[in-house]
Amino acid sequence: MMKYTNIIITAFIALFISCTNSGNVTVDDIQKACKNKQWDDVKKMCEDYIKKDKTNPIVYKALGDAYLAKDDSTVANYSYETAISIDSMYTDAIIASADILINSNATSYAIEMLNKAVDRMPDEAPLYNALGCAFRMKGDKNESQFYFEKSLKINPEYVSARRNLGVLYMANHEIEDAVLQFQTILDTHPSLADVHNYLGLAYVSLKEKDKAEEEFKTAIQCDPSYSSAYENLAYHYSTQNKMDLAKDAYEKAARLGSKNAQLILKQNKYQQIQK
Repeated sequence: MMKYTNIIITAFIALFISCTNSGNVTVDDIQKACKNKQWDDVKKMCEDYIKKDKTNPIVYKALGDAYLAKDDSTVANYSYETAISIDSMYTDAIIASADILINSNATSYAIEMLNKAVDRMPDEAPLYNALGCAFRMKGDKNESQFYFEKSLKINPEYVSARRNLGVLYMANHEIEDAVLQFQTILDTHPSLADVHNYLGLAYVSLKEKDKAEEEFKTAIQCDPSYSSAYENLAYHYSTQNKMDLAKDAYEKAARLGSKNAQLILKQNKYQQIQK
C-alpha cells in the first residue's frame, strides 16, 4: 500500500508543479518549447526559472533535454541527476540518464541504476524497456528479450517495447515473429513510419518483394522526411534493375542528408543514368 501511496503523491506533486511559474516563465511554456524542439528557448527559460525556483524536477529534465540536443551529454546528465535527486520516482529522467550512460559505454552503471529504479517502481513498463535496451547494447540478447517481454506484460500497448522486441527478433533471424510484432503495432498506430520501414525490411528477408515495396512507400507517405525509407526503397529498386527509380529514391535520401545515399550516387552505374 505504501508503494501506491508514494506513486499517487509523486503524481500529485508533478501535476501541481506543472501549473506553477517562476517569474514570467511557466512550466507549461517550457514543455511547449520542448515539444517544438526550440532548444535555445528551452535552455534560457529553464535557466531563468531555476534562478528563482530550484525545486522543480520537470524543469531540470527539460534543461537536460536542451543540453542533450546540443550534444552536451555531461551537462545534460547532471540536469537529469538533479531532477532525480528532487524526485527519485521521475521515470523519464531516470531513463534519460541511463541512455546517456549506455551511449557513454557505461552500460553496467545504467543497468544498476535501472534495477534500483525497478525495485522502487516494479510496475513501470518503460523501466523494463530501458533495461532491455541496456542489455541489447551489452550484447545479451536473452536478457534483452526478457525485459522487452516483461515491459509488454505490464503494458501490452507500449509501442517502444514492442518495436524493440520486433527489431530484436529480426537480429535473431526470427523474421515471422518480427512481422507479428510490427503488424500488431500498426493495427493501432498505422502512421508510424519507422515501423512500416522495419516491416518492409522483414518482408525483404522473407523475399516478399511486393509487400516490402508497399511498406517502404507507406513509410514515406507517413513521413516524407524519413531518409532511411527512401534508401531502402532505392536498394529494393536496384535489386530489380530499376535503376532510374533507384537513382530517384537515392537522390531524395541524399537531399534529406543521407551520407550513404550521397556516396552511392557517385557510383558509375548511377552517374551514367540520364533523366
